[in-house]
Amino acid sequence: MVGARGLLAILFGLAILLRPGLSLNLLVATFGVYAVLDGAWAVASALWVSRISFATWPVLLEGAVSLGVGWLAAAGSLRKMFRFGEPGPR
Repeated sequence: MVGARGLLAILFGLAILLRPGLSLNLLVATFGVYAVLDGAWAVASALWVSRISFATWPVLLEGAVSLGVGWLAAAGSLRKMFRFGEPGPR
């Protein structure tokens, strides 16, 4: 499970390095998607290991925080990029 999270982090880093001209909103949205995926993976791994050990609450807390931060980053930047609720240019 930790290896998969590491691979996800490497893929996120490569995506950022290979596209240096990304706008800040798109960069934040990409980070938000990464954080949501990483948080979901952390929660899943904590719940999987919790069958064996009761010391998984730090990983579960990390996953929950990552899910929340990722959701805020992705939703906020996507809302700004697409300007929901505002009329478009004329």
